[in-house]
Amino acid sequence: MQLGVPLAGKQALIDHTDGSLYLIVVNKDRAHTMHGSILVEGSAIKSAIVHRLVGPSFLAFNTVAHPQRVSIHTTRIPVGSRRLPIRLRPHSLTTVEQRPAVSGGGS
Repeated sequence: MQLGVPLAGKQALIDHTDGSLYLIVVNKDRAHTMHGSILVEGSAIKSAIVHRLVGPSFLAFNTVAHPQRVSIHTTRIPVGSRRLPIRLRPHSLTTVEQRPAVSGGGS
């Protein structure tokens, strides 16, 4: 697995029961959106579920008065290749669950 994004912290985990790859990425740049790709070897990615922690600022937090100021937005993306384009907002946390298209199941 390669992630073609500079200034990004990343951690990957593999579920050996179904072949899913879980990737956690942090864009450390506080001012710029980063565009890149997640490239995998072997089987193509069937689909991806992307979770983004979203708020008006990297300093934002939830309160009793504003319980949804920071929230998690989830998107399911059909992929069908070994390359998944990714957009990382400034100073953001994104997790990606990738399901393999061949061998190992997944949905």
